Amino acid sequence: MMGLLRGHSHLKGLADTPRSDRCIHASETAMHVLCNCKALVKLRLRHLGQHFMKPDDFEDTICRILHSVQDAGMLNA
Repeated sequence: MMGLLRGHSHLKGLADTPRSDRCIHASETAMHVLCNCKALVKLRLRHLGQHFMKPDDFEDTICRILHSVQDAGMLNA
C-alpha cells in the first residue's frame, strides 16, 4: 500500500480510514495534500512556492514543468 493516498486506498477497501496520519482532520486526497494540508505547509512552500494553493494554481505550475521537460529534450520522439 506504499505510495497510495489513504483517501483512494479507502475507496478501494485497502485502508480502514481515508484520514491521513499527518492531518487527522481530513481525507488524504491528492487535492488535500497539494492544496491545503496544514501538516505539509513548509514542504509546499519549499517545492511549490506557496503555503496553500488552489486547484487553479496548478495550471501555471504544470505548464512550467512541461516546458522544463520539453527544454530538456524529454518530450521529443
